[in-house]
Amino acid sequence: MPLYVLTNWPAEKFPVARERFAFIEWFDGVLVSGEVGVTKPDPAIFELLCRRFDLQPERTLFIDDTNRHVEAARELGFKTIRFSDPDQLRAELVELGVLGATTE
Repeated sequence: MPLYVLTNWPAEKFPVARERFAFIEWFDGVLVSGEVGVTKPDPAIFELLCRRFDLQPERTLFIDDTNRHVEAARELGFKTIRFSDPDQLRAELVELGVLGATTE
């Protein structure tokens, strides 16, 4: 399953984040608001995300910790999860069938 980053980082600061957080390289693509001149929750950035990475909102799960970002994505047809903590996210991903259930 491909994974993408949609971030509101400023263009001049994102290279520092990319250097500091090696996990950013795990993703299949990154869209930085500071590089494109539009930020979440503006619908234009979600539309750009879809065009750039050939995504269909109804087949795309958007996860964010900011309610207004989640609401904007949902209004555009994305499936959404508002992140609050890792256990909640895992449970919702299992419920959606994205992750398998684990036994402890």
